[in-house]
Amino acid sequence: LSVDVLTEDEEAEVAFLGAIDSPEGAVLDLGGASCELVAKDGGQMVFCHSLDQGAVKLTDRFHDDTDGLDAYLDQKLKEFSAARVDSLVAVGGTPTSIAYVLSGENVFDPKINHGKPIEKTALADLLSKLKAVAPEKRGDYLGVDARRGETLLCGGYFLYKIMDFLHLCHYILSR
Repeated sequence: LSVDVLTEDEEAEVAFLGAIDSPEGAVLDLGGASCELVAKDGGQMVFCHSLDQGAVKLTDRFHDDTDGLDAYLDQKLKEFSAARVDSLVAVGGTPTSIAYVLSGENVFDPKINHGKPIEKTALADLLSKLKAVAPEKRGDYLGVDARRGETLLCGGYFLYKIMDFLHLCHYILSR
């Protein structure tokens, strides 16, 4: 069995190809351990960067300390300062779980929310509610497994901060 490990650029390219059937646009892949942003224009990659932080790593580091997380992300997101993005397609566990929670569906099925816009204001409302729920109860509150519930505050806040940094009012979910 042969295994190839993808470089950051290759991982970003694969995420882009899986999320957008177009030679231009931007894709954010927000996972548990990392976050990649790639943008293309006319089929050419114009921006590609990976941050070594994701929802799980941020939760393990900051727990419910959103003030500390805010200051940390203000510094980390400077690495995205060269990105010029007009719209954003998001993939990964955090964007998918947030779309599921906001949809009100009773069954987790990423296909249901594929292509739907998720508004930054709705995300902000969800984060405000989550902050008031004890971390160990968030899974039950959201209708997701316990660990996913714990990571959605920091992961969702990370997503919100990225949208804010890029001056976007919504993202489009891709499964």
